[in-house]
Amino acid sequence: MIFCDIDRICRDRNIPNKYVLALVVAARARQLSERKGRLEDEKYISRAIDEISRGDVLVSCPMDAHSAPRRE
Repeated sequence: MIFCDIDRICRDRNIPNKYVLALVVAARARQLSERKGRLEDEKYISRAIDEISRGDVLVSCPMDAHSAPRRE
């Protein structure tokens, strides 16, 4: 099992919450798994988390929960 400080990753990469981080990790892992010439023993989730924590994958969130318009 991989250990990572998800709160630190969210803070350092300006990701608004853990749910968005999970979506980003899943999307990147899917990209890695679908590429040509891949190895069968690769761990896509671990690699995606490493890439995101190092800043190799850029994440942009156009609107976070605090800046969303409110409906009244």
